[in-house]
Amino acid sequence: MSRTEPGVVDLVEIIPSYVDEVILRTVQDTHRAVSARAYGAVNAATGNAATGPQRVHEVVSETVFAAVRVGVVGGVTIAGALSGLMGHRGLTGPRSSVVHSALNGLLGDRFSHDASVLSIALSVRTDGQDVALTDLADSFPEPTGKLVVFIHGLGEHDGHWSRGAAERGSTYPQALTRAGWTPVVLRVNTGLSLAENGTALAGLLAELSDAWPTPVERIALVGHSMGGLLARAACAVGSTTGEGWRGLVTDVVTLGTPHLGADLARVVGLGSRSLARFPETAAFGRLLDVRSAGIVELSGGLGLEEPHDVRYRLVSGSLPGAWGTIFGDAMVRRGSATGRSARANLFPDAEVLHLEGVGHLDLLNHAEVEAALLRWLE
Repeated sequence: MSRTEPGVVDLVEIIPSYVDEVILRTVQDTHRAVSARAYGAVNAATGNAATGPQRVHEVVSETVFAAVRVGVVGGVTIAGALSGLMGHRGLTGPRSSVVHSALNGLLGDRFSHDASVLSIALSVRTDGQDVALTDLADSFPEPTGKLVVFIHGLGEHDGHWSRGAAERGSTYPQALTRAGWTPVVLRVNTGLSLAENGTALAGLLAELSDAWPTPVERIALVGHSMGGLLARAACAVGSTTGEGWRGLVTDVVTLGTPHLGADLARVVGLGSRSLARFPETAAFGRLLDVRSAGIVELSGGLGLEEPHDVRYRLVSGSLPGAWGTIFGDAMVRRGSATGRSARANLFPDAEVLHLEGVGHLDLLNHAEVEAALLRWLE
């Protein structure tokens, strides 16, 4: 499962196609639509007197756009060659992890389809590196039979679970280690669909429990944002296939998870559909459509019937004051994070923790959440 991390050259090589699709084609198509409407109005009023100038304008503009494309490709190729010659190949360090994971959140389904080296493979991680399931004993020298699996959210990476560690002096994995659990932190390509990631996660949990150095007695899943949806999807797959690991899952904890959908994802989808109604703005609608299956599916959440043999613990946050009522934790509103609305109550028996004045990313490492985790996972 271990793999070589992509390098700067790999990143540079994909830029031309996405710059062309996302930026140049948007500008070009908008220019064409505006030009067609303007010349159309003039031709209608003058008996097609502007047909000649229109054709000249089209030839000149197409030539300019073609030249810009050549310039972009050439410039990026030179930059890539120079980076290779200078030895700048590795995407290393915290900032590179942020960029790599964010790109997978936005375009991860395309990366996977194209078998790009930039596509993140679902994997167990320690110290920022993939861990092969054949090397678990080396990476987890003091394993226990209680596994708590951490699944990050959209565009995040395994390092997000250490957010604020220096200020708070602790993280959830560290606290649960002291409580006798063994934390297993995953890295996910969050641009893939919930079904694809849920199936992959179920498979990984089956392999992980079989290969674990000591008999597994209990499994808890902790997911932030989209990670909570992936935990639920994996449990649904495991229940359907009857896999052994599924019977070991006792608790699913979700932190700011959009069980009923995320408003921001809905707004982007609505904007895309609205812009597509007019030729002059259709290209900008397609620009909004340059988003992964993972992002698209966040608008609807996950409406699966929940199994009764798992305890659900739901954590929600909200911005201070009236802003929290309107925007929730800035990404997910309270009702969605708890699976409750006027028409739905996905988790009638779940224990709920709501934190006022706590934003979406702050849920990744918060003292009250840590205390709740220690209580729930006794």
